[in-house]
Amino acid sequence: MPRSPSMYASPPALRASKTGKYVVIGFFLIFLTSLLLFSASWLAYFGLFVFSFIGPAIYLAWMWKTDRYEREPRTYLFTVFAMGFFTAIPAYVMNSYITGPLIGGLSAPVVEEVLKGLCVLWMARKEEFNDAMDGIVYGFAAGMGFAAAENFFYIIAQYEGNLILAILRVFLWGFGHGLYTAMTGRWLGKMKVLTGIVKRRFLVPGLLLAVVMHYI
Repeated sequence: MPRSPSMYASPPALRASKTGKYVVIGFFLIFLTSLLLFSASWLAYFGLFVFSFIGPAIYLAWMWKTDRYEREPRTYLFTVFAMGFFTAIPAYVMNSYITGPLIGGLSAPVVEEVLKGLCVLWMARKEEFNDAMDGIVYGFAAGMGFAAAENFFYIIAQYEGNLILAILRVFLWGFGHGLYTAMTGRWLGKMKVLTGIVKRRFLVPGLLLAVVMHYI
């Protein structure tokens, strides 16, 4: 396999100004999503809101630590996580009012994987994203962000106080979102190694695998 210019042994450190900017962006996306998607519910049920993040946060920390040789900047990881959280808004709109009424539950895997994949595509254009493992980590981050939003939605809108279902959602069922989008990221990382560039069409093979896994 040819070694593209996108690969390097020691990634550059992020400047403090850049770090601060992306942290602010991440928190803003989480706040905006919470406000638009859940209205005042996220404050009224703030304990459950925080609980919805616990499983995704634990799994994302585990995934980050598996990358032993070149761990990604936590600032970028948090930003991609927040972007995944934000995609719950267009996913809800499309699944509820646009594609959902046309094809029912079949729309969710396609809509959600495309939206999460776009988060990874944004990251893939940056210098710090340079191989398949990076794609797996960032894809997993986007998926865990989406899972956190979905966890809270199901807990307050569907489960009617059922603690067992809430625990299963937060610590088991939501894990799949990270796994599926990791496949999209892996392909983007592989293609960046092979070509040294990132194109939108590079999303397609990984997305197809992610969608099929999501359907299953």
